[in-house]
Amino acid sequence: MFTKKMGAALLSVMMMTSLTACSPKPKVKTTESADQSIDLTNFKVTIPQKTYVYDGKPKTPKVTVTSGDNDALKEGTDYRVTYSNNTKVGTADITIKGLKNYKGTLHQTFTIVKSLKKIDETALKNILNEMIAFDSGDSGSSTKVVEAASDLLTYVAQINLAKADKKALTKAVTSWYTGLTKEQQATLDGNKDSILDTADGIIAHYKDYSDSLEDAGVLDQTKETLKVKHLKDDWKALKKLLEKVK
Repeated sequence: MFTKKMGAALLSVMMMTSLTACSPKPKVKTTESADQSIDLTNFKVTIPQKTYVYDGKPKTPKVTVTSGDNDALKEGTDYRVTYSNNTKVGTADITIKGLKNYKGTLHQTFTIVKSLKKIDETALKNILNEMIAFDSGDSGSSTKVVEAASDLLTYVAQINLAKADKKALTKAVTSWYTGLTKEQQATLDGNKDSILDTADGIIAHYKDYSDSLEDAGVLDQTKETLKVKHLKDDWKALKKLLEKVK
């Protein structure tokens, strides 16, 4: 039998169901998409030179930022550059901060000096002569090549060649080469690449050359030279010039 109480109960259930169906669904918070920014700290920073002479004016060397594939980013679009301590003598800092699709911060330093180091042309020529100190039957021997490479590295590190006057250095190296006899120039041309490559190899993979360095009697000398922090810059300064002479 359908009573009034049963009817009232049924009506109540129907009203509750209707209210539930009409009620707005609660909003679900959505999380932002994953950060798609590219980390700038994986990129390489280069500047034209790392040593400048003090003249009272701010130094703002052009900054280049490249990826592992050597694709260059665009300043002002992909990153911004700021300089600090870049007027007085000392170490200046460059800050590169990512923009838009790039995040992270990179730093590069360069040095401002009172004056560039003068070149002792006689000492330079003496050390360069080791590149042609090959007997007729000894040309290209590994021991001679390793010895010459080690002595060149030791020389540039001891005088901090990267801070030398570039024009004076270029003139001195050119003068040395033009002063060689044709036979000496031929000897240099035949061994120069091996010596330069060996010097690069000693810096990058010293242990691979330890036996050869010991045979040449320059192992301890080389160990001390490799401790010099500015060695790579010093060697780069001389290597560039030696690659050009011919």
